[in-house]
Amino acid sequence: MTRSLFPILLIVAACSSKDGDTNEGNVDPIPEADADADADADADADADGSPEPCTATVEELTPDDEDDGWFYLNRLKVDFDLRPEASAEFSLVDGDGAAVDFELSWNEETYETAHIDATLVGNTTYILTATCANEMSATFTTSPYGAPIEVELSSLIGNVYELDLPNADFVEPPGVGALLGSYLSSALLASVTAVSEESLTLLVAQGVWDDDGVPTQDMGTGTYPFPPADFSAAPLFSVDTDFINITYQSGEVTTDIPLNQMHLEGTFSPDGNSIGGAYIGGLVDTRNLGPLLGIGAGDDVVCEYLVVFGLTCEDCGDGDEYCFYIEGHFDDAERVEGLVLDPDPLGTGG
Repeated sequence: MTRSLFPILLIVAACSSKDGDTNEGNVDPIPEADADADADADADADADGSPEPCTATVEELTPDDEDDGWFYLNRLKVDFDLRPEASAEFSLVDGDGAAVDFELSWNEETYETAHIDATLVGNTTYILTATCANEMSATFTTSPYGAPIEVELSSLIGNVYELDLPNADFVEPPGVGALLGSYLSSALLASVTAVSEESLTLLVAQGVWDDDGVPTQDMGTGTYPFPPADFSAAPLFSVDTDFINITYQSGEVTTDIPLNQMHLEGTFSPDGNSIGGAYIGGLVDTRNLGPLLGIGAGDDVVCEYLVVFGLTCEDCGDGDEYCFYIEGHFDDAERVEGLVLDPDPLGTGG
């Protein structure tokens, strides 16, 4: 089966032109263009001792009120109907009323959306409040992810977790990431090989699904041991390796899709039976992908197409600029009951 790249490039062009909540930072919600007017308003406010009135309406809070499954690492959000004055107020407390520290940033394109980054914990209730012309509150509870691991860490050793590549949400780069994601058609299987309070070591293999959707190890492909990584932020982990190869097969056509500088991150559930918020990132080497995408052969054909749409390839780590960064986010990665990975399925002795 051969797929064409051209339709998806139209999507890339559309994605590159839309507005988004990028360019965020710790900023004053009042742009410099309004500095003189703000100075006059501040002077008037100082004269009578009252703060500048807040006239924007709080329209929406994220998460919603009574949300009981909020992922603890997700950013909170407040939407206004227009840019609020500096007198807008924000509050975040836990269920006992204790204040939770947070950092506030703004969408610099409109200043109508405030983002709140806070260190939350799993299985905990919080109350987010925003006040301007009106006041709105949302009481929400985080999912179990982010709560301490309740089982012995040693019980994680040997667990295999299923990362569903075909159904991952590939967010980088827009459009093209989703295209390449459609060719990452196998499961990735991640197994814990060693763990302590200080470090975590994973082994990753490619998987195949049987007719019932149960994954097993693909014994015709290799495995990739990750170096030990810091696990002091448990249950959150973050691991990296220089290279893995993902094999795409359709009929008699087999294509290697190398992924360089691969990063894998996620959070173990308290019972150790799943990983939440998992995502992978890395540099996909495009040199083999021209025929697969139906745009011809040659090391640089994919990169040449990407340039037309404002995307450029970067160094793969070997001095050759044939790679671009992709990032894919997974649904919960469940433990595969009874599965044990063979670390050397090809019998290479490595």
